[in-house]
Amino acid sequence: MFPVDTLFLNYDSSSGVSFPKGTIPFIDPQEGEIVISLRKDSFGKIYFCEANPTSEQMPEDAFEVAMSKFDPAKNQLPGIVRELAGSFTEFINLLEIEEWE
Repeated sequence: MFPVDTLFLNYDSSSGVSFPKGTIPFIDPQEGEIVISLRKDSFGKIYFCEANPTSEQMPEDAFEVAMSKFDPAKNQLPGIVRELAGSFTEFINLLEIEEWE
């Protein structure tokens, strides 16, 4: 059995979209990744990571540079990362299901 922190902490890029170390993507919307954090400083929080940022969102030249500034313990999120929910349950409760007619 492997501890979660050693399995996922280095999983930080997918198809050109970067996301913070210690998070794993579980939804791939058109414009980025929705990830859940397995980090001690933000365990269980849900984030959206922008795939096509504007220059205001990411003044750095690379996703990796921006992601290195991700520090939830100090309330520091790069412009390309937005917190969506404090837990998976909270995230599920935010979803709206549209009825098909």
